[in-house]
Amino acid sequence: MIDVIIIGAGPGGYEAALYGASKGLNIVLVNKDNLGGTCLHYGCIPTKSYYKNASLINDLKDADLYGLNNLSYDFDFGKVKARKDEVVSSLEKGISFLLKKANVTVLEGKANFVSNHEVEVNGEIYKAKNIIIATGSSERMLPNFSSYLTSKDILTMDKLPESLTIVGGGVVGIEFASILNQFGVKVEVLEYGDRILNSLDQETSRRILSLLKRQGIEISLNVKVVSYDGKVLTYEEKGESKTKKVANLLLAIGRIPNLDCSLDKTSINYSNRGIEVDQNFETSVKGIYAIGDVTGLNMLAHYAIYSGYRAINNILGVKDEIDFKIVPACIFSLPEIASVGILEGESLKANYRSNGKALASNLLEGYIKLYLDGEEIVGGIIIGDQASILIHEIAAVIKEKVTVSKFKDYIHAHPTLSEIFRDCFK
Repeated sequence: MIDVIIIGAGPGGYEAALYGASKGLNIVLVNKDNLGGTCLHYGCIPTKSYYKNASLINDLKDADLYGLNNLSYDFDFGKVKARKDEVVSSLEKGISFLLKKANVTVLEGKANFVSNHEVEVNGEIYKAKNIIIATGSSERMLPNFSSYLTSKDILTMDKLPESLTIVGGGVVGIEFASILNQFGVKVEVLEYGDRILNSLDQETSRRILSLLKRQGIEISLNVKVVSYDGKVLTYEEKGESKTKKVANLLLAIGRIPNLDCSLDKTSINYSNRGIEVDQNFETSVKGIYAIGDVTGLNMLAHYAIYSGYRAINNILGVKDEIDFKIVPACIFSLPEIASVGILEGESLKANYRSNGKALASNLLEGYIKLYLDGEEIVGGIIIGDQASILIHEIAAVIKEKVTVSKFKDYIHAHPTLSEIFRDCFK
């Protein structure tokens, strides 16, 4: 007897399968494409593999500071891509091994609902009291656009373009801009809004804009793109209609939920913005859950993973203490940016350049900012080296409701970047 059918084998789906199996549930996992989903194959992991190369190249620009005079090297993108492919392959094999070890039944194929608690896969009908929809999301497209590149295209190309125009100054666009600029590609970013990375506070958005421009990335704000035919881009800027030749264009304007599993055959409430769920990620149909990108609530892999844990816990009748209001978000630009919680109101701030470890490591750009509600720390943002690591201390402090007076007495090792937290209270 099947306890849970999980549709989708991205981070949310396969982690829910492993967690459920560890609790004794009989799990069937339906995998439409590659194990690991977009995150592993065309998102989080391959971009971070490229990011490592980009970071190293960026560091080498200051090689003379460390006594490495007249340093020269040849950039072999073939090796860079081969390393990325090996990382992805290794992790996919690891997921497959873990699922097999956990006795999770993996069905290769596309799942479609035929009723509330029945799905069809490869012509066979599977029934379960509990079903978790973890179908992820796809890249948003624009009308009147053709022959453009997607993030998948960028991550699978064997040869880098000489130049690239990126439409969209969000996380995906800025990460690719940071990486490809270091790889020697001439990059420009066109953003519809009045600032890039608009989920950040305005100060940090302005700071990263300035830093990216100093690195040689061209960024234009308040640009409305109209059409692209593979050669000519038509757009509006400052009230004027303009055109220009663009050889390579990456469309990075966000993602939309994948709802193509015959939801119309069910009683589930959903719209083109995602599937409606409650605090346990249960849909309007009892026993059917939706997690991750398909809900449209938060399109981060770790959000999908923990929403899967919550769904399994609810199936088991177990209460957990996961707080979905405290979800760290990381942007792998150069330098890194990370944030969590509420990013407005009164704040305390300390700069990297006042920190001994940062100065010794030539990490002068960046700061930590803590947002307060009275004595309570309610949010934080970091721009600078290791931001994606340091942010978790703020997340823990918020979750445990640590006050300013308590946090300032935490002992941070010397010399480390974590001492910047102490400097916030000086």
